[in-house]
Amino acid sequence: MRIFYSFLVATVLIFYVANQGTTGIVRSGEKVIIEGVELAQTREGRDCSFIGSIAALMSAVGEKGITYEWLMGVSGAAFRIQRLDWSTEALSPFKGFNYGAIAIKSIPYDIIRFTTSGNEQKAIEAVTASINKGVPVIGVGEETGLIVGYTGNGKTFLWKKYSEANKTYSESAKLPGEVLILGEKRGKTITAKLVVDSLELAIALGSKNKIGNYDSGINALNIWAAQLEDESSFSLLGNRGRKTRAEINALQYASLINSRKAASVYLKNIAGTFRRESRSELIRASEAYDAIYKKLKNGASFLPYPYEQAGTMAEKWTPEMRKKQAKLLKDIASDEKYALRIISSALQAARTAMD
Repeated sequence: MRIFYSFLVATVLIFYVANQGTTGIVRSGEKVIIEGVELAQTREGRDCSFIGSIAALMSAVGEKGITYEWLMGVSGAAFRIQRLDWSTEALSPFKGFNYGAIAIKSIPYDIIRFTTSGNEQKAIEAVTASINKGVPVIGVGEETGLIVGYTGNGKTFLWKKYSEANKTYSESAKLPGEVLILGEKRGKTITAKLVVDSLELAIALGSKNKIGNYDSGINALNIWAAQLEDESSFSLLGNRGRKTRAEINALQYASLINSRKAASVYLKNIAGTFRRESRSELIRASEAYDAIYKKLKNGASFLPYPYEQAGTMAEKWTPEMRKKQAKLLKDIASDEKYALRIISSALQAARTAMD
């Protein structure tokens, strides 16, 4: 086991290296801003704002290897499927399966979390101090993004909001509900245990029917499909109710597309850090998730966002469209089982190498 981990640690650390950051502080009058900060959303499929903000922060401080896909993989976010009926609550990184906490622990820095309510002055001081050192701050509220500057000693704050990608920053007179401040560096940037643990997480998340109050994994896909097929529940809704449900459905579907693409990239990237038997299985698993991603993306026409088309929701999101999406989700559930069997085989080969 020790020999296996020594091999895996060496190859992972060779593959993921740190480089110098590309950001710089610009001061103009009362304004202080960190220039050069880029968010991951500029590339297709990187839609998780929390993971994307951590990845952008790591890039800003020179941690080249801690990418969006790496964080999605090691945190389990790439493998999570989670629903709570027709609610966006299940999309939170901190609810149900808490991949947000794992993502934070996976980076080689301490993180200082400030809840700004009742603690605003200390939070302002911490944020401005971090900006003065050239280190952006993650802001978590209705929207996650990076605070990259301020004016007047914290009178206003300059945001890079994730939904706005790399457009010019937005200004806000208040901090969000929570801010995450980067602390001291600790440990190694990448560890082999994180990689192995992520594969075990993938299997656990797919096989668990529920995590707390949330439907999970393959079970969540089947329940989602059944809810789409239940036309009696839709017939009771007015246009506003259908619009809300359609938007939640589209957000959950988009999250699934994003996570499955990240899973494919992550597994392909880590495959080279394993010995031959596990490597070939992880490449197969990557291909399986890529096929799931493409199938989901091709099926996106079944679920219009409410604001994309004119007319009532009864006209835009028809029973036939819901039936097609339900069938697709059932197919995806079968595909997920196949992908997880391959990951399980890769893990078994890795454990054999440990013996």
